[in-house]
Amino acid sequence: IFFYSKQDKLTEFRKEMASKSVFELARKGKIFSFYAKLKEFIKLPYDIADRTMVEYRANPKSRVVIHYVYENRDHKKKYVSEDMKQMYEGVFVKQFVLFYGESLQYYISEECACNESVTDSYTLSNSSVSVERSIGRYENLNDIIASNMMHDGETFRKLIHTYAVNDYVTNQLFKTL
Repeated sequence: IFFYSKQDKLTEFRKEMASKSVFELARKGKIFSFYAKLKEFIKLPYDIADRTMVEYRANPKSRVVIHYVYENRDHKKKYVSEDMKQMYEGVFVKQFVLFYGESLQYYISEECACNESVTDSYTLSNSSVSVERSIGRYENLNDIIASNMMHDGETFRKLIHTYAVNDYVTNQLFKTL
């Protein structure tokens, strides 16, 4: 699948193989950052399509920790440290959901028996809006936030109305057990 993510185009057979492989790996909890590069060829599983991935390669025996800071709406910063999940031999991944205009600053530390190393600081941000029709709550919310930040009142009102209607219909059709 990694090979397919590096290609400019894929045959229908390769698209089908990539799609099946990504869905199967995602079902098993094996998530990699290169999946995002396959978006132009295949539909990604809904539970990872809205994610931004940080991937780090290290000694498989290492403990890899991501340290990040994010700001809430009140501009209060929260500092968090979490172990990154090893998806494959030495490939560690942490997933984030970032809405339009949000950013997150992070660095990674790698601890092994003999020493500890720290990476430079990096920033993740989301400044993109879906060019296709929004599908799903994440895309809807992202587009609402973007239209509000761009001061596009007409689009903002239409998107809020669409979101509210979809939310109402979903709640009427699907009752929680």
